[in-house]
Amino acid sequence: MEIIAGIMIVLVVLIYYAWSNYRIELTHYDLPSSKIKTSLRILHISDLHNNQIFIEQLKKIVKDTKPDLVLLTGDFVARNNYMNAVDFFKTLTNIPAYYIDGNHELAMKAEKRNAFYEQMIQNHIIILDKNQSVCFKDNIKILGLDEAVIRYGDVSKSTIRRNASDFNILLMHQPEVFDKLDTHDIDLIFAGHAHGGQWQIPLINQGIFAPDQGLFPKYTNGIYQKGNTKMIVSRGIGTMVAIPRIFNRPQAIVMDINKSRES
Repeated sequence: MEIIAGIMIVLVVLIYYAWSNYRIELTHYDLPSSKIKTSLRILHISDLHNNQIFIEQLKKIVKDTKPDLVLLTGDFVARNNYMNAVDFFKTLTNIPAYYIDGNHELAMKAEKRNAFYEQMIQNHIIILDKNQSVCFKDNIKILGLDEAVIRYGDVSKSTIRRNASDFNILLMHQPEVFDKLDTHDIDLIFAGHAHGGQWQIPLINQGIFAPDQGLFPKYTNGIYQKGNTKMIVSRGIGTMVAIPRIFNRPQAIVMDINKSRES
């Protein structure tokens, strides 16, 4: 009996490990806004790290959720490898999609990074660099905070062109700069990088460790607010470390603004 019980425990642990590390959780948020006259569905994906095991799941999520807009907040590569990410990007060819670099893209060899960018351009993904601001449609603007500015510049002095009358959505990779960032007239921020804190303490939404934040990080998962600005932090999809996720499943996010559909 003890042997059977031991085998059962091992099986349960293995099943939980596979479920919690390799099955993407789709999180839904709703947000009303008087700035936008119609509804808008956003799909937010971050930190794939070129992990092949998630590609078919992501393709199905895109198909099932039917987003109006896809936001990609960096670290889709693993060192200099990116072809699994490109396989996923092909799903987005006919959907407006915007991309911001993460620290792993910044660390790529220049020729590899340029080849990766070329693959995105071929799949009609708009790359936001140099603190760009572009119009998605009507008064909805997509802004990008350059990862190089986060890593090597002064975020508090960073300027991104925007108007108060627009609905401004900012993409950035690292959520910990939220406290330093001038967020006036920014309605939404989407970020990743923290991997949910790798291990989550159940019930209190507290991660254990995140890159560039250290132990018990402040920003790992969920919605955070400063003034009129909401920041949505994704737990991400993949990981670059051997440490498994615990109580911290891979995550994609759907945000419905002025929701008009049920699925």
